[in-house]
Amino acid sequence: MILNTVESTAEAVMTVFMSITAIIISLLLIMLIRLKILRERRNYAVYIALGYTTTNIMTQIAITMVILGVIGSVVGSIVGALLTSPILSLVGGIIGAGHFAFVIPCGFVVAILFGVPILIYLVSMLCAVPVRNITPATSLRERG
Repeated sequence: MILNTVESTAEAVMTVFMSITAIIISLLLIMLIRLKILRERRNYAVYIALGYTTTNIMTQIAITMVILGVIGSVVGSIVGALLTSPILSLVGGIIGAGHFAFVIPCGFVVAILFGVPILIYLVSMLCAVPVRNITPATSLRERG
């Protein structure tokens, strides 16, 4: 009975951490993409003048972020899966709670591996919408 409550508590904590991670990823992406659009505004205007559609540019921005997200998800999942139990056992020994046999369910690892890149793609596409307002004539006339 106690084991079930400990497992359900651990799943609840992991769900909360995944939700917080999703919020942090979204906020960081919003900042990064806004900064990228501000810095690359002139380049995007040239791309539009050359015939790229705004959807192409938005997809390019999103795919760039997704590639980084996939790399980060894979590395983070592997490191987290390998190091969580030993670190918790070490901390448990230090505080006198004993050995923890904490196993991360495969469902959470799969959710991270597939969920994070999908979240990054959706947030990136939504944040790249201001690219639609770029016009080549006005952007190329601006100095800076």
